[in-house]
Amino acid sequence: MSADEQSGTTNKAYVRSLERGLVTIRALGEFPDGATLSEVSAKVDLDRATTRRLLLTLVDMGYVRQDKKQFVLAPRVLELGFSYFSSMPVWEAAQPFLDSYCETTLGTISIGVLDNAEVIYVARAQSRRSVYAINVTVGSRFPCYSTSMGRVLLSGLPNEQIAEVLGSIELKARTPNTTVSLGDLMASIENVRDLGYAISNEETEIGIRSIAVPLRNRKGDIAAALNTSFQVSYATTAELVETYLPQLRDVAAKIEALNMLPSRKTGN
Repeated sequence: MSADEQSGTTNKAYVRSLERGLVTIRALGEFPDGATLSEVSAKVDLDRATTRRLLLTLVDMGYVRQDKKQFVLAPRVLELGFSYFSSMPVWEAAQPFLDSYCETTLGTISIGVLDNAEVIYVARAQSRRSVYAINVTVGSRFPCYSTSMGRVLLSGLPNEQIAEVLGSIELKARTPNTTVSLGDLMASIENVRDLGYAISNEETEIGIRSIAVPLRNRKGDIAAALNTSFQVSYATTAELVETYLPQLRDVAAKIEALNMLPSRKTGN
């Protein structure tokens, strides 16, 4: 069935070009390793000239990548569905566990997902008794390489994909403590796999350290990450592991027990 035939609409306000673009994106989703112009044209049942214009437009917009004669979906395509993804019922269902954690600590606790090379916060809580505030809200984005949640999320990917994600951005030093060497980052992520947690010690923001653990779906994939953050004057790195890691893992287990975590969305 062609892109024009799929709609079956007589609505005069219908935008055919928009439909064709979305159909092209869906078609590329069936070619995880990429597709040629001819393959996409055949899939959407449009002529090569029209398909080429659609693909090149999507390339210019950042939703598709072109590698010689191959076209493949780019990480940015996840933005199209993020509004729905970030409002999924699981994050609302997890909120009481986050709030309960904050009743017994003076830290913050957050859930993040990976979107290309950034971590997006989808749920969060902060103790009302806290004497300091960390200026992060749901929807905030941070680079994956310098954050504890980012390294946990990257640890769930194959090394080739991690290298692709990190190679797609400039590894800037956000603080004097930020690790920006690709080799050191890969070693750090391998260490996260062994330990089951990640620590960011003033690598994203001076004065703040955090520890994160994975949130796994029913398939065992890392679908999201859970972290807790403190000012450095409140908790040492040793205290993060000895005191807060067990609590964080307890919260993670409760969220995983909901059996609502989505299939992994890596942004790649």
